[in-house]
Amino acid sequence: MGKVLFKHNIMVYIALMLVIFLAWFLSKTTIGLSLRSVGENLKAADTVGINVYKYRYIALVFSGMLAATGGAFLTLTQITRFLENMVEGRGWIALSAIILGKWSPWGALGACLLFGAANALQMQMQIIGVEVPYQVLLMLPYIMAMLALAGVVGRVRGPASVGKPYTRS
Repeated sequence: MGKVLFKHNIMVYIALMLVIFLAWFLSKTTIGLSLRSVGENLKAADTVGINVYKYRYIALVFSGMLAATGGAFLTLTQITRFLENMVEGRGWIALSAIILGKWSPWGALGACLLFGAANALQMQMQIIGVEVPYQVLLMLPYIMAMLALAGVVGRVRGPASVGKPYTRS
C-alpha cells in the first residue's frame, strides 16, 4: 500500500486537501455560504447585502487559478513538455465530473476517480493488446462521461444563477 498511497506528486495530495477544505468552506463558513447563495439566487443575495459582483469575480479568478494549476501540473509533471492539443478534451470530462458529482466537492472527487479509472482501463487495454482499434479505446473515458451524464442530467440541478447576467435594479 505504500507505493499506492505515498509515491505521488505533491500536487495530488494538495488536490485531496483542497477537496476537504472546499467541502468545509462551502458549507460551514459565512463566505462559503454567501458564495453559494450568489450561485443560487442573485437578487436574494443582493437584497441581504452580499456584493454579487465581488463574489462572482473572486469565484471566477479562483476557478481560473485552479484551471491554470491543473494545466501546469499536466505540462510539467505528466507530459514534461508542451504539445499542441495536450489536454485532449479533459475539460469536458471535468465538467462532466462536476455535474455527475452533483456540484459538490466530494461528489466531484468520486466522479473524477471514476473517469480516471476509465482512463487507466483504456491504457491497460492497449498494453495487453485487446483486439480493438486504439482510437476506440481512447474514447472510453469520454463515452463513460456521456453515459454517466445521460443517466443523471435530468435528476441533477446545478446552481440556478450560473451563466446569468446580473444588474442591480
